[in-house]
Amino acid sequence: MPFRPFHLLTVAALLIMLIFALPGCKYGKNQRYQDELKTSVTYTQRIVLPPKAILTVTLEDVSRMDAPSVELGKGTILAEGPPPFMVSVPYDASRLSDSARYAVRARITENNNLLFTSDTHIDPFTGPAGETVEIVVVPVER
Repeated sequence: MPFRPFHLLTVAALLIMLIFALPGCKYGKNQRYQDELKTSVTYTQRIVLPPKAILTVTLEDVSRMDAPSVELGKGTILAEGPPPFMVSVPYDASRLSDSARYAVRARITENNNLLFTSDTHIDPFTGPAGETVEIVVVPVER
């Protein structure tokens, strides 16, 4: 079989592309996602919460503009003691998509009455993987 430089260049180019493409697969966006999101929830008011206050943190898909968000995970604790409150939010990483937008929200309730809520969009996947997501909640006007 005669030597063909064109084939050799093609094979070399493919190998170089694979060398640079494979590390990108290893550290792709989906690799950052975990099956548990760690959050820290706090408020700035100097008050003590009622004894039966419940803190709920949700991970939501907020991609669709004219539709309700889709809850992907939820963590709930009894909010005892002073803040910050640490809440783990379990979720199924296979439900995440690179093209979707996500938000984490927090609510503190007592007897189904909303006391505090987060009021800003927080994307939990913008920081380093495994980093605790900080959430500040504000009191609800009555």
